[in-house]
Amino acid sequence: METIFGAIFCVAMIAVVIITSRLKKKSIQKIYEQFQEKDFAYTLVFRSNEWGPSTEKIILNTGKITESFSDDKLDAANFNVSVKSEILDDGSDTPVEKEKNVPVKRAYLCDIDGNEIIKSEEDSSSEIPDDETSSATHIALEIENSPGDAFSSPFIYDSEQKHNRWKKIYDFKIGHNLFEKEMSECSDWFSPAAQKFRPLKNSGEQNAFFYIPENVGAKEKSAHPLMVLSLGEKSRTDIPMTVLENYLTPLVDDKIQTSLGGLFVLCMKSKSEKILSRFIKKNRAINRDKITMIDISEGDEKLREWIKNQNEKNQEN
Repeated sequence: METIFGAIFCVAMIAVVIITSRLKKKSIQKIYEQFQEKDFAYTLVFRSNEWGPSTEKIILNTGKITESFSDDKLDAANFNVSVKSEILDDGSDTPVEKEKNVPVKRAYLCDIDGNEIIKSEEDSSSEIPDDETSSATHIALEIENSPGDAFSSPFIYDSEQKHNRWKKIYDFKIGHNLFEKEMSECSDWFSPAAQKFRPLKNSGEQNAFFYIPENVGAKEKSAHPLMVLSLGEKSRTDIPMTVLENYLTPLVDDKIQTSLGGLFVLCMKSKSEKILSRFIKKNRAINRDKITMIDISEGDEKLREWIKNQNEKNQEN
């Protein structure tokens, strides 16, 4: 009898292992498909400006057809781009859907992240071998945007919630005479600067996030300054949105980071000595004598002034 029960138990365990393995594979496959780049689709690249966030670049996944794009075909004038977007028209609080053409400033071959692939032999320092250039599968379009252009931003103000939200409708169409049809499916979006920030674990309801400068030595002590920002209700769980709409991206730009030898940044919903002390204790490379604290919960004028002064110092040097 014990032998029979033992055999049944073994069979049951094997079945559980097989089922678990299959479910795990399906789960991994779903995650892979979710983040996998789609064929003949575009990716949006967002940036933060003094006047607000905007789309600065569209990366086109054109696959093998990219081989047909000679220099003349890559001329910006050959691309037809339009965007259908939610906007608050004529000062109204009610979003309306409108469409307009978007001028293209520049077009060039690039990698999957939008970094330009240079073919010119004149710039040998940045030249990429011919075999890599010929196998390019992406094209970047730098588009025009300007202050007050409601179509430029991926955000729209929600009058009921009293803060910005992602637009529900923000769809681009890209045409070219080498395309069989217009490219209209969005594969993904990202903001290189905003995505350098990371959430701070165990911060409770503070919604804190941070940036650690690149190449910080594990054994460095008291070597780097720290910027602490109190964001108030501007800080939400959506870190990229908070970073982009509050113009925090200059803090991680090469200019400021290089001039200060690497700047730590800690952003909190409200001032918390507990979170601050934990962050400093964990990051021994922070110089306690070089901590700047700015409250931008009511406005970011002080932060903008600090950034302006820092850039002026960089120009003088």
